[in-house]
Amino acid sequence: MTGIMFDHEDLLQPKQVFIEPINYYAQVVEQRLGEFLLPFQPGVYTHGSVTPVLHANRRYFVQKKTDNGLELFPIDGDLSKITDNIVDDSGNIILSSNFMKNKQMYLSNHPTIPNRGLEIIKCLVDHHLANVSRWSESRGYKNRLCSFFNSDDAVDQVIDDGLLEEICSPLLMRINQFIDEDEWSIYFTRLVAVDLKIEKCIDYRIYEWTVNKRKNNHQND
Repeated sequence: MTGIMFDHEDLLQPKQVFIEPINYYAQVVEQRLGEFLLPFQPGVYTHGSVTPVLHANRRYFVQKKTDNGLELFPIDGDLSKITDNIVDDSGNIILSSNFMKNKQMYLSNHPTIPNRGLEIIKCLVDHHLANVSRWSESRGYKNRLCSFFNSDDAVDQVIDDGLLEEICSPLLMRINQFIDEDEWSIYFTRLVAVDLKIEKCIDYRIYEWTVNKRKNNHQND
């Protein structure tokens, strides 16, 4: 659940995992709400990536082998003739030479998946899990959605009309089946390409009891 930090990661091993492709739902979100969404981030995307691998507002360099060793040359924005490593201003390789030699197959100036829709659905699922939970509550749902929409009024309309819940109703039903009666469990969500992954972990009450017991034992040592 987004916004909540947990220590004692050894207690948070998943008991069950829910994985479902949500590409279809994300496409519907972008089709139906596209006029209200902010444009995608400018930059260069790898196929299937949610965010740019090369951001428009950052500096990148070509790493070339010369008589003086490896040297860095600023990129002017045209990648068409580059076949060497691309690095950031710290020298970290962002795209390898092997990748750049096949760039037509792997790079695009726009997302090849509905990345805004995917992130919006993840926000909805986090919100849904928090509302179902017996120990947590939803925090910052509207603020998270505002980062994808072009106005607060648009977000208010989407929330008030339940548009995301309507679009994702079959998905939310399957998530409810996955939750079953485990409303005290701790859940973690993440996107893996176009798949939504939800991990069902330890009962929150057991987690809290175990953490407190460990703290007491530590204090008594």
